[in-house]
Amino acid sequence: MGFSVTCRLQPGISTADFDRFVDEFIAQAIEAHGLVFGGGGSPDRGWNGVVCRDHRYESTNAADKTAVENWLRQRDEVASFRLSDFWDVWYGPDPFDDELDSSTGAFLP
Repeated sequence: MGFSVTCRLQPGISTADFDRFVDEFIAQAIEAHGLVFGGGGSPDRGWNGVVCRDHRYESTNAADKTAVENWLRQRDEVASFRLSDFWDVWYGPDPFDDELDSSTGAFLP
């Protein structure tokens, strides 16, 4: 089991600041907690992805989700974010898939 993350950043964030934000997210909110993240995005579209445990048969838990949530909540670059409920990342559909524009990958308004 894992969970999805979607994040919108403050308007006008530079590419360099976006890259630094993503690097710090991976190091501090993900790898520091034994998690992995798959996803992507851009400064203007925002970004989204899936958070899982670093071991195939381990599930994320409430503490993992709280760590990611707290990290995002503390960042000035973040305009808004959402975390999904836990879902089966091997076989289940991503709960946020219905909200994505298939041509751009950006979230629908």
